[in-house]
Amino acid sequence: MKRFITAVIVFLIGCVPAVAFAAKAAEESAAPVRGKYLAGRGIIIPPDEIYIDSYIGYIDYNYPKPDEDFGVTLYAGHRQVSSRGQEEVLQIGIQGRELDFEELPPMNLAFVIDKSGSMSDRDKMDWVKESFYIFIEKVRDIDYVSLIVFDSDARVVFPSTVMNTAKKREDFKRSVRSIQPGGGTNLVKGLELGYKEVLSNYRREYTNRVLFLTDGIGESGGIIEMARVYRRMGINVSTIGVGKDFDLHLMRELGQKGGGSSRFISGREEMEETFGSELDRMVVPIAYDLDMKLEFLQDVRILGTWGYDHRIQGSTVHYYLPTLHHRDYETILASVWIPLLDAAGEKDLLRFSLTYSDAGGNRRSAGPY
Repeated sequence: MKRFITAVIVFLIGCVPAVAFAAKAAEESAAPVRGKYLAGRGIIIPPDEIYIDSYIGYIDYNYPKPDEDFGVTLYAGHRQVSSRGQEEVLQIGIQGRELDFEELPPMNLAFVIDKSGSMSDRDKMDWVKESFYIFIEKVRDIDYVSLIVFDSDARVVFPSTVMNTAKKREDFKRSVRSIQPGGGTNLVKGLELGYKEVLSNYRREYTNRVLFLTDGIGESGGIIEMARVYRRMGINVSTIGVGKDFDLHLMRELGQKGGGSSRFISGREEMEETFGSELDRMVVPIAYDLDMKLEFLQDVRILGTWGYDHRIQGSTVHYYLPTLHHRDYETILASVWIPLLDAAGEKDLLRFSLTYSDAGGNRRSAGPY
């Protein structure tokens, strides 16, 4: 694993890179994109939908592109740290590797689409259909694709098929055109059928993933446990939300517990982008089960931290990230107090290390940085 910065020093620390609010949101984009969507319609964002970690992760800090599966970069808020002691903000950036689409592992994907009556509002179903026409031209001859729709019930409209002929692609488009909104919303039945289609052509060397798109709230009893079970079997789920009634809490938890990601789509162009140029960032994993450890030295005291599930144990913070996707970026922030130091010069103030499972399921370690 390439080490970009191996120590934090007292008098000179690398600058934080230039930042931009991502047009293409990162791993946990559902909350900030939905917040912007609601605000644009004059709707006050509910306080319980404000996830600070998601807003931090939404910003693209332009971390260095790694040569390995992913890279880790450490920054501090100031170029100099006073030897007399001060409060400091530390930033840890994790950046997934970028490969050409043709170089990515083969994919086995099931699209589970909510076709309830509310999907006719604001032409949402038209967004989905147009995005699929873009998607089906992007997939390769080695990729498997299936399509499931659900309302009060669920059905397979295009069974899991390897997309190795022009006729199969046309058959998929025909299945997409046949979808018409109507009915209720049974989330559980839709997701269950999606998992079964992926399982029918499961291959360990493939990316096996369900993409679950919905605009509302529906029958969801047992859905999180289902996601956990299939994740242990090697099949993950990513959630995509549209509309003002999207159940952010449920879909965010489903993506986390199901080993995938959660996104919110606010418009037609973003939908087309998600199913086109951004598909790999939502689907293709680089690493799983990242257990990260931030250790503070020299009596540095942790004041607060943000970024994914974590627990503080003495002078060490443990973080957990279920999945890091291809080209994705993740950010951890920590506020610390650096005490009076007995001498000026370079001093190691922290160590960051992690263990993770690679795409082949092998447990690996990286660091300390």
